[in-house]
Amino acid sequence: MRSYIRQIFTSLAAVAGVFLSLGLATAQEEEPACPQHRPGEGTYAVKAQEYVDRARKEENPQDRRGYFNFAIRRLKEGMEAEPNNPRYYMMAGQLSLDVGDYVAADTLWERAACLWQPYAMTIEGLRRVAWSETIQQANELLSGGDAAAATEIYRRAYTIYDREPHPIFQVANYYVRLAQTVEDDSLEQEYLDEACGAFRESLAATDRSEILSAEERREFIWAASTNLGQILALQGKLVESAEVYKSYLEEYPDDVEARARLAGSLARQGVQLRDSAALVEDTAQKESILTQAEALEQEVREQYDLLLGMSDVDLAADRYHEMAIGLYELGSYEQAAAAFERALAQEPYRAQSLEYLAHSLYQAERYDSLLVVTQKLVERYPNNIDFMALLAHAWRGTEQPERALEVLERREALPFRLSPITLQGGAVFGELENLNLEPGSKIVIDFTFYNNAGNVVDTGRLELPAPSKEEAVPFRLAAGEDTVGVTGFTYQVIEPV
Repeated sequence: MRSYIRQIFTSLAAVAGVFLSLGLATAQEEEPACPQHRPGEGTYAVKAQEYVDRARKEENPQDRRGYFNFAIRRLKEGMEAEPNNPRYYMMAGQLSLDVGDYVAADTLWERAACLWQPYAMTIEGLRRVAWSETIQQANELLSGGDAAAATEIYRRAYTIYDREPHPIFQVANYYVRLAQTVEDDSLEQEYLDEACGAFRESLAATDRSEILSAEERREFIWAASTNLGQILALQGKLVESAEVYKSYLEEYPDDVEARARLAGSLARQGVQLRDSAALVEDTAQKESILTQAEALEQEVREQYDLLLGMSDVDLAADRYHEMAIGLYELGSYEQAAAAFERALAQEPYRAQSLEYLAHSLYQAERYDSLLVVTQKLVERYPNNIDFMALLAHAWRGTEQPERALEVLERREALPFRLSPITLQGGAVFGELENLNLEPGSKIVIDFTFYNNAGNVVDTGRLELPAPSKEEAVPFRLAAGEDTVGVTGFTYQVIEPV
């Protein structure tokens, strides 16, 4: 199909007088890539048409398909006898659609348009009609729940008309879903590779499209780019992932989400390079790898500086958190703290962002700010011994050692500890370790769940007996049925008092 949208003839070399040192040279005309041949009626086409007429009258699908195949065979015989008669290729292309061979139809029509350029406009229309009918069929199959069959039909639609991204984008999504459902690693990898190929085709089709609006075009490019970038990163292909975002930013440099994703990909590349350098014994090779890592890390800082310097940037809290983690790993603690604060401005009860903000402030030796944050941490999550240690550091950093000692004494007296608790899908997960309680003692903890505005969404109570001393037991507590808006939590120990 590809060539019918390109120039059918190669440009003739301009005939011009060029003075050379040895005399006058004249440019030679190049031979056309496809010499033109007017379609002939052809005896094979006449015979093929007889089979087509019989097929159109046949009610039995198998018999109808059989007659179409007879017609195609006659046309192929014609191609062998008269290889430059475009009529045979034109007819065979249409009949290949009738028997479901879209790849053959694509190839045959491409050859027909090459041999006789006036066919190109007609073939363009036939492709559009076939595309429309096929898309409708695929949509109906998808609505009916048959995603596998719909995907095959979407692939046919893209084969016959590759200037619209919708069908091949659907193919890509199908393989992503398959990859998420299989347990076999090699099969998962195969599906992800298929998805990557289809997303790349979707980007190419978007570039070729003539009917998408500017907004639709950007939506398709963004969706394909982000999916492709994420899959490549998941596969460890961080350089390719970064290239995807760079390509997108060349066209849409104002997209802060893409810039944040690019920075994250570059940051992971830097970490990967440093890990590689640690395994290398050759000094020169190690220094070369570290130099590459430092260059990437500098680029990451520049990207994050740009983003954090934009007051009107509207990134999600997740993105700011990821950005801050990258900066923390790079040792840019001041920038990391600023990014964690941006995340907390959107989701004030985001426990992990608050914890990492404290670590960033500690590394940056901003003890006054650390004191405020760690007091909040201990108030919200009182039985976390790591948070209490950070609070003690903050008191010492502000030259109040007696307050630090009080915190450490409280830490030693805790009846039990809770490990860092994670929030996922509206439920909290963690471990409870018995420090000073009699085994079997009653433990009651009330949890409060918040949305991103800081409002209470739900509450829940955790009750369990204390395990043996120094033994840890896992726990889980869900916010309730409506967990979509839950982005944070706090807890309060009710028993033991």
